[in-house]
Amino acid sequence: MKGYVHALFCLVTVIGLVGMISLSGFSQETEGVATMELKGKIASVDPANSALVVTWLKDATNNVTEDVTVSVNSSTNIEKNEEMIGIDQLEVGNNVYIEYTTDAAGKKIASYIMVGGKE
Repeated sequence: MKGYVHALFCLVTVIGLVGMISLSGFSQETEGVATMELKGKIASVDPANSALVVTWLKDATNNVTEDVTVSVNSSTNIEKNEEMIGIDQLEVGNNVYIEYTTDAAGKKIASYIMVGGKE
């Protein structure tokens, strides 16, 4: 009986740890604000309004994409080839990795953008 209880305890502990590890890849929480991640391709850039539209693969099985508008501000770090750049240097077609938060109005605000090449 002791062996069964011990095995059950170990199994529950492992499942709990695996669940915590897998969830950490989707968001990070900083002072109560969740930082989300987005990977996709730049569909449009609007430097005048400090925004860009990114197309991401929402459902790989059915090849469904979705456009998401992301805003940038003076705190946003945009990196390309290990150098910091401005929104005016972003190009349609570039692959991007974005970390963002969502404000109370639902606006997505980028804290970090890493720019890759075009495919």
